[in-house]
Amino acid sequence: MLNRHRRSRLFSYPLPVPQNTLYQRLGISPESTTGEIRDAKSKSIEKLSKKKKLIDTQLGAVYTQVQGLQQTYNEIETLHTQGQDVNLGTLREKEEALSELEGKALAINPDYKQLLKLSKELQNKINDINLINLENPVERLKYDQETPPCAIMKLERKNAEVFTEEGRRLALILLRNDLVEFLEEKGENCYHPSDLTRKDFKSDFTYNKLLDG
Repeated sequence: MLNRHRRSRLFSYPLPVPQNTLYQRLGISPESTTGEIRDAKSKSIEKLSKKKKLIDTQLGAVYTQVQGLQQTYNEIETLHTQGQDVNLGTLREKEEALSELEGKALAINPDYKQLLKLSKELQNKINDINLINLENPVERLKYDQETPPCAIMKLERKNAEVFTEEGRRLALILLRNDLVEFLEEKGENCYHPSDLTRKDFKSDFTYNKLLDG
């Protein structure tokens, strides 16, 4: 197994942690496994759903006391979906009725409007998390390549997910470097296919009287 010290030489400087990514939204790192992503999504949705349930319970108490309020919301939403074909007179009538009903709701619970807003925001967050498709390898690769340095950060993972053909080639290169360094420290001469694999360049320099005198 490659030791962490050797692998860390690939990156002399720490990679900046990307901000505002889907990983950050889920509270995980870009090198997380598929299972970790799935668990993070499940926990995030569960946490948001619990908050929404508490708020919806308070809203439900208001709807019970203000008859027709929830139904009027649904009717107005349906009218809006009709676009240019909507009957403006009917829409105006429903909006006036809603204004009166919301006044009654605020009299029962002064925080009614704020609770309604929070409930919608939480539902939008739940919907957004459900749309995250990082469990799909193809979609995840596409997202990582479009969101640097997510793709590069995966090189630090040692699990089987990372060992694609590219990952295996990288592992062999690092393994060879470790073996060569170990053998050369013991006094052995090792073959270097190119200057990229060696560190000692002293033998490349020849004394020149004009240049070095």
